[in-house]
Amino acid sequence: MSELLKHGLLVKFILLFSVIILTDCTTKQIIPVKKISSEKTGWIDDDTFRIKAKGTASQEINDTDKRKNESLNNAISNAQKSTYDIFLTYYQENTGMGIQGYGNRKYEFMSYIRKIIATGKPVDIEYDSNQNCEILYEIKQERLKKKVMEFF
Repeated sequence: MSELLKHGLLVKFILLFSVIILTDCTTKQIIPVKKISSEKTGWIDDDTFRIKAKGTASQEINDTDKRKNESLNNAISNAQKSTYDIFLTYYQENTGMGIQGYGNRKYEFMSYIRKIIATGKPVDIEYDSNQNCEILYEIKQERLKKKVMEFF
């Protein structure tokens, strides 16, 4: 009888261990979904700029994680492009000078601005049921506003 009890416990232990291993191996990384904050966008202060952007995934992708990754990358790209346009406009409005008037230096300025924008990151991410996302993209650097204004 004690042999049967030991054998039964051994079987239960093996089953429990198998379930734990299978669960651990099949668990995917869960990306936390955050609500997009209603915080202000644009210039938060002289060191911080924020912008909201959306990204979508290709309809051809069926894997949920891949869809989320693609939509997040697209949202980041859209945020960076929009920020670039805003920074150029901001510079032109506040200096009264068009970027075209600087000849070859305009390429230096564009490269300089793109490097600054690339340091940003999404601080809020929200996915919908189709794994499309909306982000709040933030660029934070000491004297950011001044860097955008005083390149030339």
